[in-house]
Amino acid sequence: MKRQRGPLAGLLKGVERSFRSLRQRLKDHRHRARIRREARAIDPRSLADRCRHLPRVAFFVVAPDESPAAEACLDRCLASLRGQLLPVTVVETIRGAPLAGLRERLAAAADGPVAVTLATAEFCPDATAWIGLALAAAPDWLALYADHADGPAADRRGRLLPHLKPDFSWLYLLARDFVEPFVVYERRTLAAAVQRLLDAGAAPRTAAEAVYAVALEALHGVDPRRVLHVREPLAMLPSSPAPDLHHTAAEALARRGVAARATPHPADPALHEFAFGRSATPPVSIVIPTKNAAALVRSCIDSLRATAGYDAYDVTVIDHDSDEPALADYLERETAAGRLSVLRWSGPFNYAAMNNAAVRRLDAPLVLLLNNDIDGFSPGWLDQLVATIQLDPGLAAVGCLLHYPDGDIQHAGVVFTPRRPGFHGHAGLPRDALGYRGRVRSLQEYSAVTAALMLVRREAFLAVGGFDEAFPNDYNDVDLCLRLRRAGHAIAYTPHVHAVHWESRTRTAKWTGKDRYTARWAEFFGRDPFYGPYFSARAFVPDAAERLWRERKTVALHAALGGPAAAPPDGR
Repeated sequence: MKRQRGPLAGLLKGVERSFRSLRQRLKDHRHRARIRREARAIDPRSLADRCRHLPRVAFFVVAPDESPAAEACLDRCLASLRGQLLPVTVVETIRGAPLAGLRERLAAAADGPVAVTLATAEFCPDATAWIGLALAAAPDWLALYADHADGPAADRRGRLLPHLKPDFSWLYLLARDFVEPFVVYERRTLAAAVQRLLDAGAAPRTAAEAVYAVALEALHGVDPRRVLHVREPLAMLPSSPAPDLHHTAAEALARRGVAARATPHPADPALHEFAFGRSATPPVSIVIPTKNAAALVRSCIDSLRATAGYDAYDVTVIDHDSDEPALADYLERETAAGRLSVLRWSGPFNYAAMNNAAVRRLDAPLVLLLNNDIDGFSPGWLDQLVATIQLDPGLAAVGCLLHYPDGDIQHAGVVFTPRRPGFHGHAGLPRDALGYRGRVRSLQEYSAVTAALMLVRREAFLAVGGFDEAFPNDYNDVDLCLRLRRAGHAIAYTPHVHAVHWESRTRTAKWTGKDRYTARWAEFFGRDPFYGPYFSARAFVPDAAERLWRERKTVALHAALGGPAAAPPDGR
C-alpha cells in the first residue's frame, strides 16, 4: 500500500519539485546561451576550407509534373544544391517516368555516390559536408539518410522544427517514409534496386512514391550498420499534405510474398497501419507465472482465448507456491479438461528462473511470455504477433502497445538515456496519442520491449541463456532484449496489437538489480540507436535546445572538422 503523506510533507514535496524544475530551466538556459555563443564564433569560410577533401555526391532530383508551385520548389532545391559548402559533382533533374529516368541517368553518369531526392527539399548549406564526413568514416556504407526540418506549419510560432529520427530499421520504413526527403546510395545498390523495380513492373504515380519505392527496395535486407544516419537536419521540407504512400509499402511487402492490408492512419496520413497475413502457422506456447490471483488468471486466459485469432497454441501456468483455493480449483478443472498445463514452482520469487524453466520444458518454436495481469486483448492479437515476427527471420522478439486500465499508455517500447537507463517511451500519454512523430502508432524496432507481453523465438531465447536469473525481480526483460540485440537479433514493437496491463496488482517491484544492470550496460545508455542524443533525458520529447538546431549543427560540424567540441547538454 502506498504510504499516505501529511499536508506538510506534500507541501515540501511540491517545493522540492519546483526547485528541481527551476534548476533544470537554468541549466537549459545556460546550455542554449553556450550554443549561441559558440556558433557565432565560427567562420563559415573556415568550414568550407576544411571540408574540401571529403567525398562528393551527385544529386538526382525527382521532380513532379510541371506547375508554378512545383517549379518554385524545384528552383529552391537546385539553388540550395548550388550553394553547398562542399560542392556537388552533378545535379540532374528527372521528370516523367522516374524509375526509367533514374536508370538512364545512372547508366550515363560517372562513378561515385548518388543522392536521390525530392524536389521539395531545400538543402542546408552544410548538407554535403555532413554527408562527406559520414561517407569518409564508413568505407563499407551502402546508403545514408539524415534528419530534416519541417516547414513553418509544424510550429505555431512559424519555426522549422527538426524531425529527430531513429537509426535505420526496414520495419519502420514500412510504417512511414522516415528517410525522406533524400537518400544517398552506393551506385550499384541504387542501380540494382531500380532495375528490380522495373523488372517487377512497378509504376509509381508520383515523385514521392518513386523515391519511397526505391528506398524500400534498395534497403531491404541490408545490414543496418551499413545504412548511415546523420543525426542532424540536412534539409528542410515545406508544410504540405502528406503524400499517400501506404500502397507503396503494401507493394514492397507483396514483392516479398507477404500479404498485408495497409491503410493510412486517420490522424496522420504519413503513417501506415497494417494487418499482416501469416506465411505459416507454427505452434506457440503461452507461459503465465502466478502466485494465487485466480481472478486475474481466469480473466487473462478467458480474454486471450476469445481474441487470439489463432488456434495453434497451448497455455502453461507457472504456479508459484499458491495457497488460494480458487486458483487450485481453476487450474485443476482446466488441466483435467486438457486446456492448459501447470508447472509447479517453489522457493523465493524469481521471475527469470521460473520462466527459464518453463521455456526449457516446452518445444514450440515460439513462446509468448505473458503476465497474469494482462487482459482486454485486441482482436486477432496472437495472429498478428506471429505474422509480425515472420516479417524478418532476424527478429527475435515482438512486443506490443499496453494500456493502463484507465486507458493511458503504459508501454510503447523501451528507450535508454544515462539519466533513465531503460524507461517506457510515451508512458502516461492518453489512449489515442500518436506520440513523437507518430511513433506510438508505428511498427518499428526498439532496443527493448517489456516481457509483460512478448513473443520470442525459443531458439534465440535459449541461445543467449534466457533470462539472467541474477535479476529475479527487475531488469530481466530489458537485459534479455539487449543481449538478443548484442547477439545480432532485432526487437520489434507493433502498435497493431494492444492489451490492458493491470500493472503491479499482485506484486510490489523490488529494484534489487540496478547496480548489476548498470554495470553491465552503462556504455549503451548514451547511444540507444532508436533514441537520439537530442531527445530529453527523461521523456520522449526533444530537449530544451530543439529550436537551436542550426546553431547546434554548426558547432557540431566545427568540432567534426577538427575544431574544439561543444559541451554536451546538461543532464544527459
